[in-house]
Amino acid sequence: TFISILIIVSVIGGLSVHSIHNVIDKDADVIMENLCESEKEKTTIIVPKKQEFSITQEQCDSIRLSKEPITVLSFMKNINSVIDSSSMEKLTSTRINKWLSKRGLVTTEKVQTMVSKTVYKPSDFAMKIGIVEEEVVDKKSGEVKAQIKLGESAQLFIIENLEDIISTT
Repeated sequence: TFISILIIVSVIGGLSVHSIHNVIDKDADVIMENLCESEKEKTTIIVPKKQEFSITQEQCDSIRLSKEPITVLSFMKNINSVIDSSSMEKLTSTRINKWLSKRGLVTTEKVQTMVSKTVYKPSDFAMKIGIVEEEVVDKKSGEVKAQIKLGESAQLFIIENLEDIISTT
Protein backbone atom coordinates (compact mmCIF):
# COMPACT_ATOMS: atom_id res chain seq x y z
CA THR A 1 0.00 0.00 0.00
CA PHE A 2 0.92 3.70 0.03
CA ILE A 3 2.42 3.55 3.53
CA SER A 4 4.51 0.43 2.70
CA ILE A 5 5.85 2.05 -0.47
CA LEU A 6 6.58 5.24 1.47
CA ILE A 7 8.56 3.30 4.10
CA ILE A 8 10.58 1.41 1.46
CA VAL A 9 11.31 4.58 -0.55
CA SER A 10 12.15 6.47 2.61
CA VAL A 11 14.50 3.80 3.92
CA ILE A 12 16.26 3.71 0.55
CA GLY A 13 16.30 7.52 0.53
CA GLY A 14 17.77 7.61 4.04
CA LEU A 15 14.76 9.01 6.02
CA SER A 16 14.39 7.98 9.63
CA VAL A 17 11.32 6.19 10.96
CA HIS A 18 10.46 9.38 12.87
CA SER A 19 10.46 11.37 9.60
CA ILE A 20 8.22 8.75 8.02
CA HIS A 21 5.68 9.09 10.85
CA ASN A 22 5.67 12.90 10.41
CA VAL A 23 4.90 12.52 6.69
CA ILE A 24 2.13 10.02 7.42
CA ASP A 25 0.65 12.29 10.15
CA LYS A 26 0.69 15.31 7.81
CA ASP A 27 -0.98 13.31 5.03
CA ALA A 28 -3.61 12.01 7.47
CA ASP A 29 -4.31 15.58 8.66
CA VAL A 30 -4.77 16.80 5.07
CA ILE A 31 -7.09 13.88 4.29
CA MET A 32 -9.17 14.57 7.45
CA GLU A 33 -9.39 18.30 6.65
CA ASN A 34 -10.60 17.51 3.14
CA LEU A 35 -13.19 15.08 4.52
CA CYS A 36 -14.40 17.64 7.05
CA GLU A 37 -14.69 20.36 4.37
CA SER A 38 -16.58 17.92 2.16
CA GLU A 39 -19.01 17.13 5.00
CA LYS A 40 -19.52 20.85 5.75
CA GLU A 41 -20.43 21.45 2.13
CA LYS A 42 -23.02 18.68 2.31
CA THR A 43 -24.66 20.02 5.49
CA THR A 44 -24.45 23.77 4.84
CA ILE A 45 -27.89 25.22 4.20
CA ILE A 46 -28.05 28.61 2.56
CA VAL A 47 -31.09 30.52 3.77
CA PRO A 48 -31.96 33.45 1.51
CA LYS A 49 -32.60 36.77 3.24
CA LYS A 50 -36.30 37.47 3.50
CA GLN A 51 -37.82 40.53 1.86
CA GLU A 52 -39.02 43.33 4.11
CA PHE A 53 -42.70 43.21 4.99
CA SER A 54 -44.96 44.61 2.29
CA ILE A 55 -48.62 44.13 1.48
CA THR A 56 -50.85 44.79 -1.51
CA GLN A 57 -54.28 46.40 -1.42
CA GLU A 58 -55.77 43.07 -2.45
CA GLN A 59 -54.10 41.39 0.54
CA CYS A 60 -55.30 44.18 2.84
CA ASP A 61 -58.85 43.60 1.63
CA SER A 62 -58.58 39.92 2.60
CA ILE A 63 -57.39 40.47 6.21
CA ARG A 64 -59.86 38.86 8.59
CA LEU A 65 -61.36 41.33 11.05
CA SER A 66 -62.66 40.31 14.44
CA LYS A 67 -66.00 41.63 15.64
CA GLU A 68 -64.73 41.26 19.22
CA PRO A 69 -61.69 43.22 20.44
CA ILE A 70 -58.45 41.21 19.97
CA THR A 71 -54.86 41.70 21.05
CA VAL A 72 -52.37 43.41 18.75
CA LEU A 73 -50.51 40.09 18.53
CA SER A 74 -53.65 38.24 17.40
CA PHE A 75 -54.34 40.92 14.81
CA MET A 76 -50.74 40.63 13.52
CA LYS A 77 -51.38 36.92 12.97
CA ASN A 78 -54.42 37.84 10.86
CA ILE A 79 -52.33 40.28 8.81
CA ASN A 80 -49.42 37.87 8.40
CA SER A 81 -51.75 35.09 7.28
CA VAL A 82 -52.35 36.91 3.97
CA ILE A 83 -48.66 37.33 3.02
CA ASP A 84 -46.06 34.79 1.94
CA SER A 85 -44.16 34.59 5.22
CA SER A 86 -41.72 32.02 3.83
CA SER A 87 -40.12 34.71 1.65
CA MET A 88 -41.09 37.85 3.58
CA GLU A 89 -40.56 39.12 7.11
CA LYS A 90 -43.70 39.19 9.21
CA LEU A 91 -45.19 42.37 10.60
CA THR A 92 -44.67 42.36 14.37
CA SER A 93 -46.80 43.65 17.21
CA THR A 94 -43.73 45.60 18.37
CA ARG A 95 -43.80 47.67 15.16
CA ILE A 96 -47.52 48.37 15.59
CA ASN A 97 -47.09 49.33 19.25
CA LYS A 98 -44.18 51.67 18.35
CA TRP A 99 -46.27 53.29 15.65
CA LEU A 100 -49.27 53.71 17.96
CA SER A 101 -46.94 55.20 20.58
CA LYS A 102 -45.30 57.63 18.09
CA ARG A 103 -48.77 58.82 17.05
CA GLY A 104 -49.78 59.44 20.67
CA LEU A 105 -52.50 56.79 20.52
CA VAL A 106 -50.96 54.81 23.37
CA THR A 107 -48.62 55.76 26.16
CA THR A 108 -46.07 53.44 27.68
CA GLU A 109 -45.09 52.86 31.24
CA LYS A 110 -42.67 50.43 32.83
CA VAL A 111 -44.36 48.17 35.36
CA GLN A 112 -42.50 45.94 37.76
CA THR A 113 -44.26 42.62 38.12
CA MET A 114 -42.29 39.40 38.24
CA VAL A 115 -40.19 40.99 35.50
CA SER A 116 -40.03 44.57 34.31
CA LYS A 117 -42.27 45.04 31.27
CA THR A 118 -43.75 47.80 29.19
CA VAL A 119 -47.48 48.35 29.51
CA TYR A 120 -49.43 50.32 26.92
CA LYS A 121 -52.32 52.60 27.85
CA PRO A 122 -54.73 53.97 25.21
CA SER A 123 -55.24 57.72 24.88
CA ASP A 124 -58.73 59.24 24.85
CA PHE A 125 -58.60 59.48 21.04
CA ALA A 126 -57.45 55.84 20.78
CA MET A 127 -60.49 54.75 22.79
CA LYS A 128 -62.73 56.65 20.35
CA ILE A 129 -61.32 54.69 17.40
CA GLY A 130 -61.67 51.34 19.15
CA ILE A 131 -58.39 50.75 21.00
CA VAL A 132 -59.49 49.55 24.41
CA GLU A 133 -57.90 48.39 27.61
CA GLU A 134 -59.15 45.18 29.17
CA GLU A 135 -58.15 43.47 32.36
CA VAL A 136 -57.05 39.88 31.91
CA VAL A 137 -55.70 37.24 34.25
CA ASP A 138 -52.14 36.19 33.46
CA LYS A 139 -52.20 32.40 32.97
CA LYS A 140 -48.70 31.91 34.40
CA SER A 141 -48.73 34.20 37.43
CA GLY A 142 -52.46 34.49 38.10
CA GLU A 143 -52.18 38.26 38.46
CA VAL A 144 -54.69 40.65 36.89
CA LYS A 145 -53.16 42.93 34.29
CA ALA A 146 -54.33 45.48 31.75
CA GLN A 147 -54.02 44.64 28.07
CA ILE A 148 -54.56 46.70 24.92
CA LYS A 149 -57.09 45.25 22.48
CA LEU A 150 -58.21 46.39 19.06
CA GLY A 151 -61.89 46.67 18.27
CA GLU A 152 -63.04 46.23 14.68
CA SER A 153 -62.74 49.96 13.88
CA ALA A 154 -59.19 50.04 15.31
CA GLN A 155 -58.28 47.03 13.16
CA LEU A 156 -59.54 48.91 10.09
CA PHE A 157 -57.63 52.01 11.19
CA ILE A 158 -54.39 50.00 11.32
CA ILE A 159 -55.05 48.43 7.91
CA GLU A 160 -55.68 51.89 6.43
CA ASN A 161 -52.36 53.09 7.89
CA LEU A 162 -50.20 50.06 7.05
CA GLU A 163 -48.21 52.00 4.45
CA ASP A 164 -47.25 54.61 7.07
CA ILE A 165 -46.55 51.91 9.67
CA ILE A 166 -44.23 50.07 7.28
CA SER A 167 -42.36 53.20 6.20
CA THR A 168 -41.86 54.71 9.67
CA THR A 169 -41.05 51.72 11.89
